[in-house]
Amino acid sequence: HKIRIITTGPNWDKGAKNVIYKRVELTSPDAKYKKGVFTTLLQEHEGNDPHRCGVHIAASNFDFNSFVSVEAKYCIITVPEDDSWFQVELTKGSATVDAIRLRRCNPGKLKSFKIIATDDVNKTTDQWVKLCEVNEQSEEKTPLVEVYKFDKSPSVKFIRLIQTGPNFENQLSLKFLHFDIFGTYTP
Repeated sequence: HKIRIITTGPNWDKGAKNVIYKRVELTSPDAKYKKGVFTTLLQEHEGNDPHRCGVHIAASNFDFNSFVSVEAKYCIITVPEDDSWFQVELTKGSATVDAIRLRRCNPGKLKSFKIIATDDVNKTTDQWVKLCEVNEQSEEKTPLVEVYKFDKSPSVKFIRLIQTGPNFENQLSLKFLHFDIFGTYTP
């Protein structure tokens, strides 16, 4: 039921123990899985959505499952590129949102970001509702945990945190520990 891949030595190109996996697949003698277990599970799910195909993924230093806890121990980190983002989807129901709580990582404290939301992920991001935009001026005056309040959103299913500029270390990797959404949920 569980498989763990553990790094036991340095990687080949830089000698560090950091390893980035692009793809992992399991094989099976069962003809049903001739293309691979994960590939088959993904293809069997409507929309080929890897987050809904029945496979749970976690890592020791990188865990998308802990961001909901204000006491999270692992940072969520994206690759360093412009407009890096993190998205929460309400798979059932919708919500009107009027605040978010963000717990930043330090070092790599998030400086500039915006929160946008929509009821339809297929809309272009310029059609999403901008809930708030933040551009902190001083690292010393920027708290690690902050609640940002804004006018209540329309009913939404997708909420996205987008890094809009480099962090206080001049890096583009979106990096945070905790992200929470406050509002009213409608099933």
